[in-house]
Amino acid sequence: MNCHWALPAIGGRLSIVLLLAAEVALFPVYGSTAFPEQYVQVSVSSFDGLIRAAEGGDAEAQYELACAYEGGILARRDYGESLKWFLRAAAKGHVHAQFSLGWKYLEGRGVAKDVAEAARWYRKAALEGHADAQYNLGVLHAEGRGVELDYAAAARWFRKAALEGHADAQYNLGFFYYRGLGVPRDYAEAAAWYRRAALQGDAGAQYNLGVIHAEGRGVGRDYAAAARWYRMAADQGLAEAQLSLGRMYSSGLGVPLDRITAMQWYHRAADSGLARAQDLLGTLFMEGGAMTAVDDASVSERSR
Repeated sequence: MNCHWALPAIGGRLSIVLLLAAEVALFPVYGSTAFPEQYVQVSVSSFDGLIRAAEGGDAEAQYELACAYEGGILARRDYGESLKWFLRAAAKGHVHAQFSLGWKYLEGRGVAKDVAEAARWYRKAALEGHADAQYNLGVLHAEGRGVELDYAAAARWFRKAALEGHADAQYNLGFFYYRGLGVPRDYAEAAAWYRRAALQGDAGAQYNLGVIHAEGRGVGRDYAAAARWYRMAADQGLAEAQLSLGRMYSSGLGVPLDRITAMQWYHRAADSGLARAQDLLGTLFMEGGAMTAVDDASVSERSR
């Protein structure tokens, strides 16, 4: 049984740059604290054996027993008992138990919230190569929570996790290079890390990679490539990408000039509550003298 990944990483998505806008939008990504029972399988016949093995000093059994108590699997949900068994397993060097303790201290599950103690346990797991722990420790350093605010340390931990394929760490490392936080500003390096995350399906990274291609920072300016990345993010429902893709169609940059398609994407962004998209819709209607009521109905129908 392995439940460590069910204990979530904390958020660290610090920003997304907006095309043709001075603002910076904040996109925090906080993992759910739910403990999904379906991923922790303990049979009735083995539960007593699990307790005996845990009491006998088996670190993996101690960890699994902690997971069972944390999730209420064939036992009462008991955060105090899960804490006890996570501590015992962690004391034996069980890296997933160490990570889980970081999460419990961060969330205050069966123990008083203590971000400094969470950071201490995350560090233990991070030093053993646990990518989620490395990522979380990077976030804590980036935010100055429980540890000193230290962008250079955050960048180092993000890099370690990013090299393990952690998409959020890749995104954050790209952002750090884009802004020059804890590392020299390097748009090419930012693009490279955003690309890694984007290829894993990260909508924010896809959007930012579109921005970088549209601005020609670190890569050659390529509006067609920008539009392709915007579309990937827009198809995932990212309103800013939908707005930017609409602008591309409205101006004919990287895609054919097509106001109807632009309106479709503006409608999608506006439906997500993005005020700038709503404003641009009004502007397009005012400027589009040739657009008839039939066109309007067609746009509304096709944007659904």
